[in-house]
Amino acid sequence: MMNYMPSVNAMHALLTEVTEDFARRSVEAWRPAFGSSPGRREAEAIAILMRSDGVTPWGQAPLEVVWKASELMYAATLEYTRAAARLMVPPFRTWAPNTEVRSAVEAAAQASWLVDPQVPDGRTRIGRYYAMRLYAARRLEYAYNKVNPIGQLREYGMPPADVEAEAALLGLTPVLNKNNDAIGYEGQQAQKIEDLVQEIVGGNSAYSVLSGSAHSEFWFLLGGYQGKPPSPAGVSADEHEADPESFVPLVRACLQALFKPIDYACEMFDRGALATDLDGVYRRAVAVMGVWPHRRRSTRYTALPGPCCVGCRFCAVEAGSPGAHGPR
Repeated sequence: MMNYMPSVNAMHALLTEVTEDFARRSVEAWRPAFGSSPGRREAEAIAILMRSDGVTPWGQAPLEVVWKASELMYAATLEYTRAAARLMVPPFRTWAPNTEVRSAVEAAAQASWLVDPQVPDGRTRIGRYYAMRLYAARRLEYAYNKVNPIGQLREYGMPPADVEAEAALLGLTPVLNKNNDAIGYEGQQAQKIEDLVQEIVGGNSAYSVLSGSAHSEFWFLLGGYQGKPPSPAGVSADEHEADPESFVPLVRACLQALFKPIDYACEMFDRGALATDLDGVYRRAVAVMGVWPHRRRSTRYTALPGPCCVGCRFCAVEAGSPGAHGPR
């Protein structure tokens, strides 16, 4: 259990400081892999693969695109956590920052999915990227057809046909549905976001709460004004500071969103010193929150028993309890 409850002002200051700290340090995390890092080994292995023409090698560009995509997702994570921190002040209740936290968690989950060290090889990772791109392209196409704007679909983003053509050029093996349509590549399919976010906030219904905020579900709004009729002017400084408990889950989720993708990137690119540095920042932050540091999945790290920061499946909730688990 938490030993104490930090003030809302303290949590606001903490999240602001940690976000900027991670932003500065993250510049190093996605730089080109070197030495014998897993990222370098993947790049060298895929460079000699042949495209569908049988004569042109892949080179390292297809994998570099995946790293850039994960870095883009992490940049979005930073922007959303900045926004969440700035909304943790009067006159805002938890309604507005919760919506930003949801976006931060979703961006972090997608970044983690792409850079996950558990992906077996570079070809599979590239298949994962093209599965994500194909799903996104179809969502874009759906929105385009609904809105029917001026201009061609290609002016707004890559059409599904172009994604499929790129994948075919590389010779990626498609995953087909019953209608013989491609829905993924190299055994990888785009995951539902509610499944991906478990990497960040666990499978403990935390994402349902975040989704409730984004959709302005009535049950969520009812919990956002502490049992008093809400004022159109928002809450006063005293009212805001009197409700720190409601802000704790937001900060916990943001800390997880900031840490998980960059932790994976450090492992893939052999940034041991940076990983240690960020681990220290993270542990100090969760100590301020009064919870145990997050348990990292890599076997390089020792798990700490005790309450998990967000109840995720990589943390030991209680030693020997059904929720306790080790690195996978």
